[in-house]
Amino acid sequence: MSPSARGTFYTDHNPALWRALLPVFGHVVTYNYIGGGSKSGVEMIITEGVESETRSPGRYTRAMVMNKDLDQVPLQGDFLDIDGQIYDVVKVDVTLVDITKLVVQLHRD
Repeated sequence: MSPSARGTFYTDHNPALWRALLPVFGHVVTYNYIGGGSKSGVEMIITEGVESETRSPGRYTRAMVMNKDLDQVPLQGDFLDIDGQIYDVVKVDVTLVDITKLVVQLHRD
């Protein structure tokens, strides 16, 4: 389906919402692919915690990335460098608006 066929939410509102959220929740990360390779300078929206955690910051973090900003499709097992901390991708949810939602877990050796 072409972007214009998806309606004004996709073409107008989604990019405007992304631009509004980046200054508040944005982080520039290095995205590392499980199959090898990485991409530096990826802008992601990061929010702490998930529903089951009793404290924040916890062990889990939610992240959103624009698919166009990555060289490969995000996969479980990829990992991120967020502000010097390594997080493993444990869940990947692709959306209809070309944004992928991730749940990432603080890496433990």
